[in-house]
Amino acid sequence: MTKLNTTNDVDKQMHWVMKRIEALPEPNKSYVLSFKRSLEVLGKKKLTVTKRLGEAVRIFELLGDKDLKTATREDIEELVLKIITSSKRTHQAEKPIFLLLLSPKTS
Repeated sequence: MTKLNTTNDVDKQMHWVMKRIEALPEPNKSYVLSFKRSLEVLGKKKLTVTKRLGEAVRIFELLGDKDLKTATREDIEELVLKIITSSKRTHQAEKPIFLLLLSPKTS
């Protein structure tokens, strides 16, 4: 993701991310929107929310039409392989968000 310097840049990036979210199949789209609400409730800055959503959307795009909650071990292994092989900047990937998305929700 490129460096965002102004509020206008962040707004443009958020608009682009929201368009990508809208293109996701259900229920994955709902998962990402729920994640967005959670970040906002936690009081995260718009820039942080935008970056985290962009990362989440990329994971769901790589997952394809598969529902993350019903994904098998093989599905997740394939997803991880796609992330590793598709990212030219693997060393910059933020692992906590990846772990958060894959961990079971407790509520």
